[in-house]
Amino acid sequence: MSLFNILNLFFSIFFGALCSADQLVIWNVGQGQWITEVRDQYCSHYDLGGEKNPVVKVLRLCGQKINRLYITHWDWDHISFIKDFKLQARKICLAQKPFLPDFKKEKLLSDLPPCEKKGATVNILPFLKHGQKLRPNDSSNVFLIADWGVLIPGDSTTAQEKHWLQKIDEKKVRTLILGHHGSRTSSGEELFKQLKHLKLTASSSRFAKYHHPHPLIVKRIQFHRIPLLTSETWGDIHLQF
Repeated sequence: MSLFNILNLFFSIFFGALCSADQLVIWNVGQGQWITEVRDQYCSHYDLGGEKNPVVKVLRLCGQKINRLYITHWDWDHISFIKDFKLQARKICLAQKPFLPDFKKEKLLSDLPPCEKKGATVNILPFLKHGQKLRPNDSSNVFLIADWGVLIPGDSTTAQEKHWLQKIDEKKVRTLILGHHGSRTSSGEELFKQLKHLKLTASSSRFAKYHHPHPLIVKRIQFHRIPLLTSETWGDIHLQF
């Protein structure tokens, strides 16, 4: 990576918060995930969970905007702050709920109106074999912010990556949020071989307790010569586009 690119990445991350529009924020929630896509008129939130609640900082960017919720799956570290956010934010709508039903947890989203069917984000459902019984991680929704080239696969497994990779234009993917926080059950070698234009990876995780991102995944990323940012090290990560 050239010195220019390193400096450009540095300033994009640390000074991205100064601009309220056109940025992606990976909030430092500890082990969990809350990612916010900030646009001029709306914010899209990809999961709202973790150990540390960033809702005050989120409201500074998105409190007066339309807030669109995209939820990958029902694990608590991806949904734990939904109730709190609903109490404090305005103009919230549901863009995509998890694929598999969970009648108890669905109450968190039951009072939200559906979002209008427009925006840059594309929802990619996991490939399902006939009669296949899926575990929650296997059923994670996979989201692609098409114009920015950001891929958010939730806790999708390596087995599922092989299927939804067939639905993606790999030339458009420039940034990857590591699946399952960088667990060794995601981010397989085939993923990196196909995403040849990948310029950046990021992990929303806490290594000190959960050992994510896993050393095997870190070594794989280093082998492909792709920068890796972790929220545990960098704090809130702001990427400007």
